[in-house]
Amino acid sequence: MRTARELAFLGDPAVVADLGCGDGVLTAALAARLPGVASWLLLDRDTDLVARARQAVAAATGAPVLAVTGDLAHAPLSRRLPGPALVVLAHSLYYVPGWAGVLDRLLTAPLPGGSVIAVVLRTTESASYRLRAAVRAARGQPTSAMVTGEMVEEWLTRRDVPFRTATIRSRVGRPLAFRDQAGLIRLLADDDDLRNVLTLLCHADPWTLGYSLFAALSGMMHDGVLNLSLVDRVIVIPYRNQEETCPIWT
Repeated sequence: MRTARELAFLGDPAVVADLGCGDGVLTAALAARLPGVASWLLLDRDTDLVARARQAVAAATGAPVLAVTGDLAHAPLSRRLPGPALVVLAHSLYYVPGWAGVLDRLLTAPLPGGSVIAVVLRTTESASYRLRAAVRAARGQPTSAMVTGEMVEEWLTRRDVPFRTATIRSRVGRPLAFRDQAGLIRLLADDDDLRNVLTLLCHADPWTLGYSLFAALSGMMHDGVLNLSLVDRVIVIPYRNQEETCPIWT
């Protein structure tokens, strides 16, 4: 996983806290690349996903793994970390209407060294952002709070918070061609890799999306062919005020 490879070069943290860990795929990939981490902290609002994440990370490391079920927007950030930390928000801020408040709480909490890492889609024009927004709209879910890298960088700049960035560009899957929903269903049935790619881009099982997935993909086709791409913006925010312990969550 390319994002995990990029994040693994961001230092030698004692603790990794993945806030909005999902099923733990990214965290487990990080665990394989950061063998020196003393403990892992996982947070997600979905109980089943947290359990799967804990299992995945535990299988990748011999270090203790603490898994907590909670909503990132409302969870009290008060657990103390024992050493330099890598606090990861990887594709989780889309689902937090008050994403700026979450960042503000994290950045005002003293950390014993380390960084907050936000991984978001770069702009609203990226194919993966448009796909997620279309699927959420078809489900009647709000899209206005879906943050981009541009929004986070503007917010940090206004507050004079130092940060650095990197862009990860990936073309995922193969070009797709289908004429109707039945054609898309045949593609999904025959191609495990395609289902995995769409699960990544939609943040949902494509089999559960029905017509909304077909409508979203059809609207992004050019000359009858669809190329799916992922453009991630990695925003690294080092802590300026360091203390011996760091409040993260209860």
